[in-house]
Amino acid sequence: MKEIWLDNKDETVDNLCRLVGYNGKKIRYIPNRIPTELNSYWDGGSRDYYYFVNLSENKIVEVSQNHPVYNPQNPSRLESLPNGVILVQRIYFCGKDLGLKIYANPADLSGKLLPESQDVTENEKIVLKFTYEYKNTYAGRKNIRFTEANESTGITQESWLEAQELLKSKKLLNKAGSITLKGKNALNQ
Repeated sequence: MKEIWLDNKDETVDNLCRLVGYNGKKIRYIPNRIPTELNSYWDGGSRDYYYFVNLSENKIVEVSQNHPVYNPQNPSRLESLPNGVILVQRIYFCGKDLGLKIYANPADLSGKLLPESQDVTENEKIVLKFTYEYKNTYAGRKNIRFTEANESTGITQESWLEAQELLKSKKLLNKAGSITLKGKNALNQ
């Protein structure tokens, strides 16, 4: 699994967001890996901020700016993540806030944060994929998601609509047909 999208309405996730001063919805958990370089300085309009969070004590420690020329004395390497500590990365790319990435030892999460897995059929995966990747209307074109899916996979209109309704009943798509957090996670399984 590449990444797991987290819901900011979850109490633990909300607490984590408040600790690092984030109030958006782009929150992802990256399982089974941690970054080895914690470069935290502005470069070309982009910067990552890193925070070590001890959830049991509700405390954070921010990684200070560590530019290799101006702040070479500040650490930037990470060998492993201490037990009981979560690493949070806040990402700004070209001045745009791209949200949070959360890294943790799997044992430290122990059922917290992680959503349940979803069973989806192949047609449902196709609908989720093309719903996630395409706008449905653009520049005068309509029904782009189905058209692209049909050309790439051969899915029929009937199968597409049936899969859409099943996904809505599972709350993987909302009533308007947009993908939900649960849908994004089902797509990444």
